[in-house]
Amino acid sequence: MNENGENAFFRCISRTESGYGPGFVDEIAVELIKAGAQIELENKEGNTVVTFGLQNNKNYRMVKFLVQTAGSLSSKQWSTLLAPRMKHGLNALHYFVKKMVEIVDSYSEINRDKAWSQHSDCPIAKHCALLCLEHHPEMLYECSEPSDEQDLKYICGVSPLQMLLEARHGLYLLSELSIKLSDIANQPVFKSKNTADDMAAPIPVMYLASEVAIDISMFDELMKLTDNVLVRDETRETRPNLLHIAAERSVSLCECIIKHWKERYPDPGELLQLINQSLENDGRRNAATIARSSGFYDTVRMLCSLMEAVDS
Repeated sequence: MNENGENAFFRCISRTESGYGPGFVDEIAVELIKAGAQIELENKEGNTVVTFGLQNNKNYRMVKFLVQTAGSLSSKQWSTLLAPRMKHGLNALHYFVKKMVEIVDSYSEINRDKAWSQHSDCPIAKHCALLCLEHHPEMLYECSEPSDEQDLKYICGVSPLQMLLEARHGLYLLSELSIKLSDIANQPVFKSKNTADDMAAPIPVMYLASEVAIDISMFDELMKLTDNVLVRDETRETRPNLLHIAAERSVSLCECIIKHWKERYPDPGELLQLINQSLENDGRRNAATIARSSGFYDTVRMLCSLMEAVDS
């Protein structure tokens, strides 16, 4: 044990980073386990070998070893290994989701299943992500703090759920992690230490409509499960609804929103009123005028023809 409270398992990680062969490191780790070395030890900084490795050049060697070789680890040991929160409020799930997204999103939709067999880190990251969700489900919603560090830019200032929603194959990855859309559809996409931030956190459909490149299939599935499809963005003075936001983004997104409005509000007069609804504190602007001022003329034509059809 060194002055930082680290045993030989921590030094195995450092040796991997120093260029020692993986076989050599594995051999040491096996002997350490046989000798009864404590795996779930925390150093003075509060890190276990897992979180220490994730922060040190995203080292997956020890994580792989623990998954593939140390099969006798108990549920309690895994819970302890994954638990520590790290610098900038990051948790282990941030790192594992990042690894999965990086690898799976590099494949086309037709070939994405190959990610699990062609990249050894991918199934390891999935296995550990599932362990995080099993033992520490709150990690999914934990928002990390912003950071200027370049290598952390994709995982700082977001929750793992936001990362999955933004992923190119987000719907696929949510399914791989057994995260049901019904469980997240009406929950805020992040929770932070600042309770005021939590109050402003959007639900998934609002987050998708406002923040990221739209996966219409995911948005459509979430709309089916969202209790309040008339949700407004309470962080803006004009409190835009989903159609107001979509009007300056995508005609297909507008069509999806109106499809679900029709299903929930079949009365033609009520639907027309919803489509015509103005922004708060700006009664001159509705979805059609927003689309026109943004140059989305295909959206303007779609909305106008729909309003005429409903009104006739």
